[in-house]
Amino acid sequence: MTRFGTVLCVAAAVAVPAAGASGAEVGGVQRRFAVLVSHTDGGSGTETLRYAERDANKLADVLVQMGGFAPADIVQVRSPDPEALRSALRRIEAAIGEASLTGTPTMLLFYYSGHAGEGALRLGPARLPLAELQATLRASRASVRLAFLDACASGEVTRLKGARREASFIVEQAPDATGYVVITSSRHDEASQESDELRGSFFTHALVSGLRGAGDRNGDGAVTLNEAYDHAYHRTVARTAQTRGGTQHPTYSYDLRGDGAVVLTRLSGLGTLLFGPAGPGSFLVYDPRQDVVVAEVDQVPGTSAKLSLRPGVYLVKKRAPDAVLLESVVVPDGGGAVAVDPDRFAVVAYEDDVTKGVDARERLRADRRFVWLGAGFGVQTFFAQPAGDVLFPTTPVATARVAFPGLLGPRLGLHADAAFGRVDHRFTVAGYDHRAAYSLLITGLGLDFDLPAGPLWFQLGPRLSAVWAGRRFDETDAPPAQSLFTFSPGAGAALRWPIPAVDLRAGLAARVHYLRYTTTTEDASLGFGEAFLSLEYAP
Repeated sequence: MTRFGTVLCVAAAVAVPAAGASGAEVGGVQRRFAVLVSHTDGGSGTETLRYAERDANKLADVLVQMGGFAPADIVQVRSPDPEALRSALRRIEAAIGEASLTGTPTMLLFYYSGHAGEGALRLGPARLPLAELQATLRASRASVRLAFLDACASGEVTRLKGARREASFIVEQAPDATGYVVITSSRHDEASQESDELRGSFFTHALVSGLRGAGDRNGDGAVTLNEAYDHAYHRTVARTAQTRGGTQHPTYSYDLRGDGAVVLTRLSGLGTLLFGPAGPGSFLVYDPRQDVVVAEVDQVPGTSAKLSLRPGVYLVKKRAPDAVLLESVVVPDGGGAVAVDPDRFAVVAYEDDVTKGVDARERLRADRRFVWLGAGFGVQTFFAQPAGDVLFPTTPVATARVAFPGLLGPRLGLHADAAFGRVDHRFTVAGYDHRAAYSLLITGLGLDFDLPAGPLWFQLGPRLSAVWAGRRFDETDAPPAQSLFTFSPGAGAALRWPIPAVDLRAGLAARVHYLRYTTTTEDASLGFGEAFLSLEYAP
């Protein structure tokens, strides 16, 4: 389980029309402006978002590093009320107006990560109607208006304009093109979600990864609007298909006029991280300086992939069945490239994964079960006895067990157990009929190899038991009491059903043993076993 976090409440994106990744590449005249808004509080009935501000920061980095946005032309607004948001839009519009007076083509990109619903952005206890936001963006003097809104039900913005859910679309424009594009993280009736593993929302994470190069399908070093949306659509759908919040389907609506491919970012001028040698799989790239997951690459067999990153040290993460694989890589200065090397991956336990952040790691450690205490009830029977005599009757037993999962490895644990039973029985030996009370005590130490089977756990492993059996006769002129003590090798298997709400798990278990038993005349070794139901608790 990717474990998903809080559900976002608003998600929409107005696509940024860009003929080049920088002003210089667009005839040296295009100027790009951005307003990036994040809000963690949606007011009554909503949960506080964990990663909204991180998402806005990640997008800002991409826009400056690869999208041709000057830092001074990006306004970041954190947790504003409606008037503060309106004020930020007015300030950026004034700057757009000044640039327009000189004849400079301009672009406006608006991004929002936060809560939304009922036709409005939910800015704490206050609301800003989506209709008002849309009218403001449409009225801007920027040649092209871009807005990215990442929140629940954000598709409501595009719904009125014929939004679509297709995986891709084609938009073309020249540097002097004009128009308006909206891309949303979810439909009008869907939730937008955050992920603890990604340290951000699914949609913004996929969008930023695409802009950094994961979306460059044709390998020309430029990420177009179509490629960025196509990547964000497919990765958002794939990532959310198995979450409790349900699948998200990004949507879009556009009205652009002009000729030429819309390039959002270019993969030049930065360092390059290559994934071809790493083989197939999904890789997350973590920046420890900013404590963020900066991008993700889904490597397909037979293809290569790359990301553009500023120089520095990064951690590349790949999930394995029992742990995570981490590799530290250094992206060089001067536009150099470095390849991810699978031979350098280190195996790290899930709860020690540094890319999850301190809070998530502490939750994982708290969720880890170091000990399970259990009790059960079942039967013990000897399925092979000498000469057909029923010397050892089938006996009801009560069991107790203490288990230490993961004590010896990610899927290898240790357990100790005991079983006690008693039964009255009759048997015949040498023509004499006897009545006796039979008692049994078995203690054991064993290994548990834990194998997940969907929501269930299958356990299998060897064990060594100490067996005591005693018989006390209940008759006139009774023979002396009899007893037997020996060590017995064996094996056990169990199927367990977790009940997480109450920290319990139910189980169905079976064990088999070999008991060496000799008489004065023959080797009469026995085979026996137990089957029982159990209930275990993790304190």
